[in-house]
Amino acid sequence: MLEREHKTLVWLDEIQQYRLPRWEELPDIELYMDQVITLIERYLTPLVGQSDNKVITSAMINNYVKLSIMPKPVKKRYERIHLAHLIVITILKQVLLITEVKEGIFLQSKLCTIPEAYNLFCNMQETALREMAERYRCAFSGKPLPPAEPVGLDSMGLYMACNAFAGKTFAEQIIFSRQQERDLVIRDVQL
Repeated sequence: MLEREHKTLVWLDEIQQYRLPRWEELPDIELYMDQVITLIERYLTPLVGQSDNKVITSAMINNYVKLSIMPKPVKKRYERIHLAHLIVITILKQVLLITEVKEGIFLQSKLCTIPEAYNLFCNMQETALREMAERYRCAFSGKPLPPAEPVGLDSMGLYMACNAFAGKTFAEQIIFSRQQERDLVIRDVQL
């Protein structure tokens, strides 16, 4: 098996096993900005931390508060609700405008509670990543694609956003893999 194929299969396994923290698993204590940044990076670097760009910064968090995309911290301390918002915002801003992310959060929170909306987002994002990984494996092996799970109309926007993020993640990985392969070929030719 080629080294590239092995790395790709390892990455697919990691993506299929990746799990976002659920509402109940988020720390139920007040945190300072640096602690929040550390946690968000830990949670999301496997998904959005592949480039040289920071996953999240204090300036980003301050802007989200100013834009009313997330609640204001109380006395510069952040809670579970802030972490949930930051996870959702950090993922969805990869594929949507920040105003669309704000509106999506608002609409979803009108359909159910914030904890339910957040857990639904986690489930849908993980499902989208697993389905994309399965599609990639099928394409890699020549097997037919599995059917997609049905989605209700209330969740269709969230479903599409999660799939867009999964597609972007896989597109970036494929491009990165192909670049590495090309660079190896060029290096071998130069030797």
